Amino acid sequence: MVTRRADLSVSGLTVDLGSGPSRARPLENLSFTGGDGRLVVVCAPSGRGKTTLLSVLAGLLIPTQGSINFAGRELALSSRREMLQHRRHCVGLVFQSFNLIASLDAVENVMAPLLMTGVRQSVARRRAAELLSGMGLDHRLHHRPGSLSGGEQQRVAIARGVVGDPPLFLADEPTAHLDQAQVGAVLTLLRSLVRPGRLVLVATHDARVVQVADDVVDLTAPC
Repeated sequence: MVTRRADLSVSGLTVDLGSGPSRARPLENLSFTGGDGRLVVVCAPSGRGKTTLLSVLAGLLIPTQGSINFAGRELALSSRREMLQHRRHCVGLVFQSFNLIASLDAVENVMAPLLMTGVRQSVARRRAAELLSGMGLDHRLHHRPGSLSGGEQQRVAIARGVVGDPPLFLADEPTAHLDQAQVGAVLTLLRSLVRPGRLVLVATHDARVVQVADDVVDLTAPC
């Protein structure tokens, strides 16, 4: 089977939020590219449009204008159904606050995206357990988020984001709530996710993340 290249091209991207006097424009005329098998870091201080950009790339926000081409498909012109398929099958997204489900244990949190796409429960559980064990969490599989450290929660969130093997993996400030020792482990993990057929894009204001990047997109001043 031929794997489609996970190339990204963003051109003239503008996003308006709200309307009238309260309208905000977090992104204006943004253009950049991200190549297949690369780790791209989008770098800027807080409040400069990083989360907005990830939301657009994930299909959660519709841009005001501009072009977003991923893997040969123009996202900005996609229908609602096509965007739903993009979110379910093409995107893995890790939120800054982890967004793990408090009532589910680690394995169940990672299983959730697979179950939503129709994967059998036994298959999803096995895949989730294998992924978490590979991240050094074999002893924490059945712990709920409240009993996990920040670094462990981040690894569970990353596992959930890649469990469906998405060609586009997005992470929003993945080091924001971690101490120095945890940061190193997460950076190593992010680097390990990069492979042919996948583009990893990380939004951050943390200069340490830039050290593992293949390419850097600077939205304002250097990190």
